[in-house]
Amino acid sequence: MGNSWMDFDSGTLNSRINSTKDLQLEVQSPQLRFLHPDAAPVAILKIGSTKPSYTTCSHAAVVNRDYRLSLAVGEWFCFKTDAGRLVRFRVDSKQAYPGGIHLTWTTWEL
Repeated sequence: MGNSWMDFDSGTLNSRINSTKDLQLEVQSPQLRFLHPDAAPVAILKIGSTKPSYTTCSHAAVVNRDYRLSLAVGEWFCFKTDAGRLVRFRVDSKQAYPGGIHLTWTTWEL
């Protein structure tokens, strides 16, 4: 199965460099695909269908946990990178198995 990485600090999608990964798309099967944050201090929280503001993300109780991709399409998330930057992102769509995802995101500077 294929995995892809997103580095929100540099804006690099499908990064394969271990030191620059923030969020992994983990593909286990057509039905089991997950958004998986890298190790702590990276953290994530699903907000819902409303685009969150910086203030919303800065106060969100983000944790290091996985989200099932089938439940994430169309949803906004708050995210904290290993460098401490805040991010909001939306899963716009997913490609057919074993493909990737399309994201819209904003990374705020420290």
